[in-house]
Amino acid sequence: MKVSKEDLVAILQKVNIAIPAGKFITQNSCFVFTGKEVIAYNDRISVASDFKTDFSCMVPAEEFISMIQKVRTKKIEMTFDKKENQLVLQCNKVTSRFSILEYEAKNFETLPDKKVKWKKLPSNFHEGVLLTTFSCSTDMTKPYLTCISIEKERVISSDNLRISIYKWKEKMQDDFLLPISSAVKLLKFDVDEYFLTDGWVMFRGEDNIIFYSRIMDVVYPEVTKFFNAFDKVKWFTLPKELKESIELSELFTDGTYDFDKRIEIEFKKKKKIICRGKKETGSIECEIDAPMSIDAKIFVNPVFFKEAFDHAMKVAYHKNLLFFKSESFKHLMLLYTDKE
Repeated sequence: MKVSKEDLVAILQKVNIAIPAGKFITQNSCFVFTGKEVIAYNDRISVASDFKTDFSCMVPAEEFISMIQKVRTKKIEMTFDKKENQLVLQCNKVTSRFSILEYEAKNFETLPDKKVKWKKLPSNFHEGVLLTTFSCSTDMTKPYLTCISIEKERVISSDNLRISIYKWKEKMQDDFLLPISSAVKLLKFDVDEYFLTDGWVMFRGEDNIIFYSRIMDVVYPEVTKFFNAFDKVKWFTLPKELKESIELSELFTDGTYDFDKRIEIEFKKKKKIICRGKKETGSIECEIDAPMSIDAKIFVNPVFFKEAFDHAMKVAYHKNLLFFKSESFKHLMLLYTDKE
């Protein structure tokens, strides 16, 4: 069978997202051609694309896609050599042979049937997932914090230091917890439909590629209570120039890891904003002329601050909390004390 190199590479690049990093060749590091689809599968996610072949087999993903990308051709002839048990690719004067690896079909039987009544995702689903992934935790001692909580009216995430909430434009029909590892990879796809089944959620887009992810069966805590002061505080808009000052101040922090870093931001009413960073080897102070509406001095994590500031420039300060908001997005950040 002859196939377009361009089309084949486009499909494999999408499916390859489910291939984990590593050099060991296992079923998880291979493309599986079933005769109807090409699939990549691991214990957490799977990606499948329609791709009809007159053979079924499994080949190492890294070598297979690398060869196809590098060869100069528009068409590729794919044949199955039954005698040698090899998948043969013929591209002009280049012939490559891939020894077939056996795969266990039962592993794919755990995947849900994609012939279901698909449900529409909100039109702003991609943006909602994007704006909440950065607030998730990687601490598996609290597994619910390693997920985004996709709910009928909104999506929520938290790492115990931050909370992000994004409101859907249209309601969803289900609630479920999507692991952050899956959510980040899902953002690489343009999806508009989903279906929830036992232990899995499936997503589908216009290209008919199916993204499967396991969901987490734990209870997500109620976090909206922390936003009780959200509508009572006085809001002000931060200047765009503040981001550069935050980045410069971050250079003068002692934290080994991102979550250890701390800088000082001082708001002087009707005058300016001052950002300060200090470490054993030096210090920095950056001033921005800005007619602020408050007098306050806060201590923030610069990495967390920038992530929120990239999506919302309206800010409010209340006790030990800093609020951010845009049209559909709300974000809360726990502030440090000057003694921490």
